[in-house]
Amino acid sequence: MPLADPIHAPSMSDERPALAAGVQLVGELKDSGFAEQQWLIQRDQRFVQVTELLYRVLEQCDGERTFDEIADRLTESTRWAVSPEQVGHILDAKLIPLGLIAGAAGRASLPPPPSSRSLLSMGWRVTIFGQRALEPIARALQVFYAPFLLVPMLVAVVAAQVWLYEAGGLAASAQHTLYTPGALLLVVGLLIAGAVFHEFGHAAALRYGGGTPRSIGAGLYILYPAFFTDVTDGYRLGRWARVRTDLGGVYFHLIFASALVAAYAVSRQPLLPFAVLLIQMEVVRQLLPFVRLDGYWLLADLTGIPDFFSQTGPVMNRMTAAALKPWARTCFLAYLAVTIPLLVVLFVLIVLGLPHLLLMTWTAMQRQFAVFAWAVGSRDVLAVAAVATQLAILAVAPIATTLLVFGAARAGVAAVARRFARSYRRR
Repeated sequence: MPLADPIHAPSMSDERPALAAGVQLVGELKDSGFAEQQWLIQRDQRFVQVTELLYRVLEQCDGERTFDEIADRLTESTRWAVSPEQVGHILDAKLIPLGLIAGAAGRASLPPPPSSRSLLSMGWRVTIFGQRALEPIARALQVFYAPFLLVPMLVAVVAAQVWLYEAGGLAASAQHTLYTPGALLLVVGLLIAGAVFHEFGHAAALRYGGGTPRSIGAGLYILYPAFFTDVTDGYRLGRWARVRTDLGGVYFHLIFASALVAAYAVSRQPLLPFAVLLIQMEVVRQLLPFVRLDGYWLLADLTGIPDFFSQTGPVMNRMTAAALKPWARTCFLAYLAVTIPLLVVLFVLIVLGLPHLLLMTWTAMQRQFAVFAWAVGSRDVLAVAAVATQLAILAVAPIATTLLVFGAARAGVAAVARRFARSYRRR
């Protein structure tokens, strides 16, 4: 299928284009919700979705082939008849502006367009387990997805949670944890351990499906510390393998909570039910599809739309909506119709609930101040350290919530100001 002549024909000389640093070719997006098959490219921590022709051009850009050689190989191996001039046009008009090509003699490499970090994206990422350390762990834990173990584990998880609520004591456990110096620190330690085990669940599920987990790390999400697993290789797998990967974290988190229930049944340690309750709340939060948590990626994989938020702008401009399959377009528009008003309502509730959160935190901190004064007076170093840590933990939620409210308000005001500025310039 010959291509149309390019608008201009750059000099072909001896240029040998290569991929920019941090660019990886992921492959075909399987079970896509788009009418035309899409291909994925990873650029640092972000994905670029391109057509097959652009992807095939990138495959040939290895820093050794000239434009003539790239054109010849494309013509031989694809359904397109491509000339060297057309290769140059594709590079200049599409791939270099996307920051995917390092550039060549006479061509300036263009960096990805700068953008401020969204409140709904992960920032300040650090790696905890690299691929080499993570691979043997994921390989060992993938046995939890074998049917002979998966079914009894799910039964045990349900039984443990039901037993905990029948046994009661959740309110007393919460009060004990909040008012006992050092208890909250122990619960936070359990929550961190559970969160890491949650990420192992994603990695093991990907490994069971035939993919390779790249890393587990931590960062800030909506101003709160959070863990993440790089399951990029899952895009090479089919829909249901990706769905298993999405749900793997919740599955492992509930296994961890069930182990705490078993420990409570044996030891009757009063802080354990509260830790289990917090894990259950985290599981519910993870399954909500309105921000980039497990439920969000689960819905994305079920519909074949890689990232709803990244497609919102084009859909508003009526570009991507037409490119979706009819059923995927219906799901996507329904998602936007529900999510946007809900996020607005949640933001309002957060603003209205902020005074109560501040008051509750202050009440708990006053009790800790009294214990802190006693610990200082008695020169109990361990008690001082425990109370100081608990005070710091108590302060995280109100500070992060306050910053979230002001950050969202500032972003909203800036967006309105930009819209008015564009309207004013047009007039």
